[in-house]
Amino acid sequence: GIEWDIEANKDIPGGRFTVFVEPNGWEAIQRGFTIIEQDQRASEGIKAIDQLVCLPAGAVRGVNFEALFDKATDAADRDSWRGFDEKDRRTYPLREGQLRAIRYDSCRGMEGWTTLCLGLDGFYDQRIEKPEIDEDALQDELKNRLKGAYSDQLFSEQLAQARKEYAFNWLMIPLTRSIDHLVVHLFDEGSRLGLVLNSVSRKYPGQIEWIRQSSPRTILSARDLT
Repeated sequence: GIEWDIEANKDIPGGRFTVFVEPNGWEAIQRGFTIIEQDQRASEGIKAIDQLVCLPAGAVRGVNFEALFDKATDAADRDSWRGFDEKDRRTYPLREGQLRAIRYDSCRGMEGWTTLCLGLDGFYDQRIEKPEIDEDALQDELKNRLKGAYSDQLFSEQLAQARKEYAFNWLMIPLTRSIDHLVVHLFDEGSRLGLVLNSVSRKYPGQIEWIRQSSPRTILSARDLT
């Protein structure tokens, strides 16, 4: 129901869509890196630089994914392009071994063979709770259009819908960054976004692969991910 001028190309069957649930941020990074590494091994010619990690700015649900990304790449002794850092943003990623990471706010126009979206339900909650919506203008428009039929209840409903549309439009940017494999991490399957993705799964069975149980922690080396 959002206003995006896109059409599905029925001649292209599309790639994979994986959702994994992990409440622990460090474990989520490790599991995401493992999926990226597996995809690189399975796809001839794909390098670390071809992959993309999208993450929230600052802390969501008490987790700072930027700090965890640095910790994880340091632990694996691997190269990275930290697009969330002002210094790295001044240069293009140039080395094949660089794993690119960018904030959701800045990922427009970027692509990854595999795109990992960390804490996406937390990002969605951020956008719903702090939308850039002119509430006074929305209320005035409703009053002028509905006249005597206006009510505070109708305004509340329209505001809730506007918040949802604002958040979904933001979500569509990271959700369209992937070339082959879209990987979404959720903190909680019962979150707002988790419920939406579950409804999509029910409507289109088999389109989303769900990974609901934690797998053993894996620390990957630079050799594995270049």
